[in-house]
Amino acid sequence: MLNRIIPFDNNDVLLLAEYYFVHVETTTSRNSIISHSTWYYNAENIYAFFVSPNGDCKIKVVEKKQHSTNNDGVNLSYNTVWDKDNVYVLYVDNIKNKKGGKKKYNYDNRNKGVLACVKLNKNEDVKKFYMNDLSEYNQDFYLRKFRRFNEKVVIGIAYKNRKQQLVKIAIN
Repeated sequence: MLNRIIPFDNNDVLLLAEYYFVHVETTTSRNSIISHSTWYYNAENIYAFFVSPNGDCKIKVVEKKQHSTNNDGVNLSYNTVWDKDNVYVLYVDNIKNKKGGKKKYNYDNRNKGVLACVKLNKNEDVKKFYMNDLSEYNQDFYLRKFRRFNEKVVIGIAYKNRKQQLVKIAIN
């Protein structure tokens, strides 16, 4: 799913797309009177397409794994802020992935999350770093609902101690 189109000053364009899919399982009772459906939401890798004015295209992959069921899943995803040189992709990652390694752990709103940031630029550099531990927030830290405030800040609402809090995330 194509999510963002970001132009650079040198006329290059960055296209961001996410592998996002929904799987539905429905079970029905023997007498076909009662049925129950479970919706499985999957928001996985982000694909960064660097496109030059002459049509050359280079692709970088931002690896991520987010899964959820039913109502929480529609809010999985990522958010972006950008300045004239860099694009910052923010998403909630499983805290176990902070240690590195080949195995990628899934973030599913039930495990501890950490704010991950991937810096992309027109030189096609990709750098990932971790920012804040999000365990102090209730299990509904949905970056998709946050809004870009300026070049390096997104703001949104999250719940902390069962109260709504305005949250500001700044990239340094």
